[in-house]
Amino acid sequence: MTDIIIPTCKPKENLMGLIREIIFNSTGDFSIIISSNIQYSAAQNRNRGLNMSGASYVIMIDDDITGLFPGWNEKLIQRLIADPLASIISARLMKEDGTPGPTMSDNYNLDPRWVSVGKTPTACIAFKKTGIRFDENFKGSGFEDDDFCMRVSKAGYICVIARGVFVHHFGSATFREIDVDYDKLLEENKKKFIQKWEFDPELVEMGDSQIDSTGNLNGETLSSADLNTLFEKGNELALENKIDEA
Repeated sequence: MTDIIIPTCKPKENLMGLIREIIFNSTGDFSIIISSNIQYSAAQNRNRGLNMSGASYVIMIDDDITGLFPGWNEKLIQRLIADPLASIISARLMKEDGTPGPTMSDNYNLDPRWVSVGKTPTACIAFKKTGIRFDENFKGSGFEDDDFCMRVSKAGYICVIARGVFVHHFGSATFREIDVDYDKLLEENKKKFIQKWEFDPELVEMGDSQIDSTGNLNGETLSSADLNTLFEKGNELALENKIDEA
């Protein structure tokens, strides 16, 4: 059983296109949870949806995602089921012109089946419910997903982009549509992130690794434990003695 959560500040009637797309293209046992409150930040709506969910596996999909295909949901969670260390699986976010969209890790490689990254946008992700929640100190939208990935990584899990799950993402369209100064909120949230983690996420790149369909990394077969160790080493210089419990 998988809960598909739509965190949004739009009313339900404005989501019918996405809801129909989910219903027509999702397979297996799933339910849809809509967490909608225009007064809430992205983090608050995400947490509200998580609190409503009773499933062990969750897919969180933003209201500006489209392009779902039959079986997209089960394909997105298959790595979660198979790999105990994989906690966040992101779809490959694509622009309208068919080119890869932003990933927060500047990884645009479409060749490997799986791409392990230090962090990923939470626009279309599947993850295991570990008890970690989004930090509601981040207002509006922005950097709550960086922070979420940081805490997931600290807990010993890895983030992965599923190369075979392509969806279209319109990039913060919702918050730009409503009457808020999105750019100002983004800058304020960036300052909060730097204050909390003591580094600039736009200047420090968390190491990425490319994995093919057999689990090979740069021609060498590595276990999930090996990969996790590799990713952690790539982050040690930036994160050592700089992380507090959220």
